[in-house]
Amino acid sequence: GGLIEDLFIKFLVVESTSDLVDLARADIASIITDHPSNLAAKLVQMAFHDCIGGCDGCLDLTNRLNSDLEEAIDALVPVVENYSHFGLTRADIWSLASLEAAKGAQQNGAGLFFEMMWYGRPTCEVTNADADCVDNDCSAKRGPHRDLPAPELSAPDLFSFFENAFGFTEQWQTVAIMGAHTLGTPPQDNTVFNGPFQAAFMDMLEQGFMKMLEVGFDTSQGCLSPPCPLPGVFPTLSPTVSAQPTFAPTPKPTRTPTIFIVTEVEYDAIEADIASLSAAFGGDDESRAHFLGGIVRLVAHDFMDFNISDATNPMGADGCIDMDHADNSGLPQDVWCDDGCPLTDVYNGNFGHISKADFWVAAGNAVIKIASNNALDLKESYVSGRVDADSCVDQGLRLPAASGCDAVEGVFVDRLGLTRTDAVALLGAHTIGRGDTEFSGHNGIWVDTVQQSTVFDKRYYEEGFRRAWIPRDLGTAVQDWTWGNQDNNGSPRFFLNVDMCLFFDIEATFPCCTDTTQNQNCNRNGQQLAGTPCATYAAGSLREEFSIATDLFAGRNANGGFNNDNQPFYSAFASAWNKATTNGLGSLQPLSFPSVSPTGSPTAHPSSSPTTSNPTGPPQTSQPTAPTASSCQDVLSFIDSKGRTRDCIWVISTGKCRKFGLVECPASCNRCSST
Repeated sequence: GGLIEDLFIKFLVVESTSDLVDLARADIASIITDHPSNLAAKLVQMAFHDCIGGCDGCLDLTNRLNSDLEEAIDALVPVVENYSHFGLTRADIWSLASLEAAKGAQQNGAGLFFEMMWYGRPTCEVTNADADCVDNDCSAKRGPHRDLPAPELSAPDLFSFFENAFGFTEQWQTVAIMGAHTLGTPPQDNTVFNGPFQAAFMDMLEQGFMKMLEVGFDTSQGCLSPPCPLPGVFPTLSPTVSAQPTFAPTPKPTRTPTIFIVTEVEYDAIEADIASLSAAFGGDDESRAHFLGGIVRLVAHDFMDFNISDATNPMGADGCIDMDHADNSGLPQDVWCDDGCPLTDVYNGNFGHISKADFWVAAGNAVIKIASNNALDLKESYVSGRVDADSCVDQGLRLPAASGCDAVEGVFVDRLGLTRTDAVALLGAHTIGRGDTEFSGHNGIWVDTVQQSTVFDKRYYEEGFRRAWIPRDLGTAVQDWTWGNQDNNGSPRFFLNVDMCLFFDIEATFPCCTDTTQNQNCNRNGQQLAGTPCATYAAGSLREEFSIATDLFAGRNANGGFNNDNQPFYSAFASAWNKATTNGLGSLQPLSFPSVSPTGSPTAHPSSSPTTSNPTGPPQTSQPTAPTASSCQDVLSFIDSKGRTRDCIWVISTGKCRKFGLVECPASCNRCSST
């Protein structure tokens, strides 16, 4: 190749023997050939505009100098979709498309190939904060705000621009890139100019592109931080490239997903974050109960879809929930959402390098420890290595209906493979949190007071025996149970059928009152149930295990009172929780212990204050505790949430200290304490 070929490849790409790249390139060539307009010129222009500030596959289309490039972005969407799961990013495809456009535009037998040299360029969604992008949402058409060279720049200013943007030290390099204007005709409404450009030097054009595209690339032998040189680690394919390539998705190769094991430091940081968010609610117990209970519900809904009999799609704790299903209502609004949910913000800001499934379980453990006043700490039994599922179609259909113990047994016993005692223990988590009419149709708390609904203890079981429960909303889809004052200051007490059937055989006698010795409480809401006690399970029946477990966990004594011992419930819950959150998962590992352990309590700082339904004041969160100077040390490398190996040079260059500065790169990010 000539001078241009070397330069173009230096900026964008270089040599590749990968069949995958060849196949993608053939698809792009077909698009260019079949496109009704001069797409090649726009693809070359798009790569140049994209690489100002970093080749990240994103453009700000609100900038008039980019306004004619949407057609090029849309034309490449099928290629991006087909090859992204093999490791070619949108930024790679855009760069490859510009190379193919330049190659195909050659005349007079120039013969330059413009080969692809690098792959794995991160997109703006990875390298930029949303605030840097259009509408605070980074994407292909809403890229970071970048200053493009104005058409009226003088030659000295133009040379200065290219030096600052791409490190060009020779004026001929800038002249070479400007030679790309040999392609196309600029529309007057976009550039003010109109008319064709004259031919430039293809040789130097190629070299100019290559110089731009190589800036910041990892040239180490092992390539710890993509982009990496080709041929790289692409799967070995033998595609047959036809004259008219189709865009049917190429089958994913079988691969082993990258598994990130949670460290003790990270686990403690998650726990500290949840504690900070809980404390931030101040005296607003109602909002705190809703927040803490919501996290436990999130974990439960993730693991309750497991089916021990489904070998092809068992589901389970896989970080995947169908947020559109009615039975998951409330989770995408208040617990795990795209914008404004404090738990999601903490994950995205500090722990995105671990799987959602592992993070959710750790967060649930933290809630249980906090709400039990440190009495139940599940840290020693915590294991990680769960892999997030890409999709979970019909996940919501596997959750238990609120109908009764048929649903309890169908989910917990038949599909999860647990015992009835395990089911009773796990449903005891209802002691924390509340129901919301807006989401489930059921309103209230499972215990006596709002303050009690923030505490994780055996009160749920005591309430089942202590009160005279009667059905509420008979004949409706949201029929449940209640007792006493129907309002209770906006937090009526309620039990679902799946709760009440653990204590009494409500299928044998319905409607009924659970304690007819409290006559006046059985005759409420127009019901006269003082003479209709709820039945108990027959001795020796399978469901007698339900009532035996509720009696044990409640701690009932001979005189009808209750002891103060939470341990039977705590022990049973810990066992059942561990089974449920690890169901069907092999090779999970306990907390790992890094060689350098900060002596402080590293607290990953939440990115935003909790959003509450009725906050009493602006919540405040605690500041992070940094590692001490004597123990502060960067790791050599780590795996991010997308399975890519990173190092602290990448963290600094991409501004990711907020996410990786506490655990992985405290020294580079100046997070070390002086004490």
